[in-house]
Amino acid sequence: MNETRARDLETRAERRSQEVAIQDASQDRERLAADADQDQARSRVEHEQVQARAHDAPACGHHSPPR
Repeated sequence: MNETRARDLETRAERRSQEVAIQDASQDRERLAADADQDQARSRVEHEQVQARAHDAPACGHHSPPR
C-alpha cells in the first residue's frame, strides 16, 4: 500500500512539474512576442525619424533650408 501511495505521489509531482514547465514556456513565449512587438515599433519610429531628418536636410551642403 505504501509503495502504491509513493508511486501516486511521484506521478502527481511529475505531472505538476510538467504543468509548471508548460506554463513557464507559455509565459516566455508571451514575453518574447511582446518584446518583438516593442522592438518592431521602436524600429519603425526610428526609421520614421531618420526619414524625416533626411527629408528636412538640404540636398547638398550649398543650400540652407527655406526660412
